[in-house]
Amino acid sequence: RRDESDLVKCLSMTEIVETAVSECRRNNPQLTSSIEKGDYTLNADQVRLVMTITNFIKNALEATPNGGRVHVTLAYNSNRAVVTIEDNGSGMDWDFIHNRLFKPFETTKSGKGMGIGVYLSREYISELGGSLNVMSTVGEGTTITISLPMNKMD
Repeated sequence: RRDESDLVKCLSMTEIVETAVSECRRNNPQLTSSIEKGDYTLNADQVRLVMTITNFIKNALEATPNGGRVHVTLAYNSNRAVVTIEDNGSGMDWDFIHNRLFKPFETTKSGKGMGIGVYLSREYISELGGSLNVMSTVGEGTTITISLPMNKMD
């Protein structure tokens, strides 16, 4: 088994988000993005970080009906990368967000997976010193905001 620290590398946040979006874009015309280019990096495990972001994008796509839209934005704001994933899908109520969304093994998808993705994603974001914010309105959609501290390249 490889040591965790072997997997941590200095990564370009722009490339991470571009990779996550392109992995989810296949056959999903409703997925759009605006990704700010920037020389910002962070030390992270590339596979885990891409998986964390693709997880939220896939959830947004699954919650959004055909003809709906999912938009991913990456912006840099005073040495933080802010990734926003907005959809106009089914949305979630307060009770679900606060009591079930981040519980491991809860899932709304019948017979799909273990529902551990969002929980693990939130854990990894906090491990990196970041924060995760979820805003949602039933019937209108959801906005997930991930904020991560960056290193600025000289």
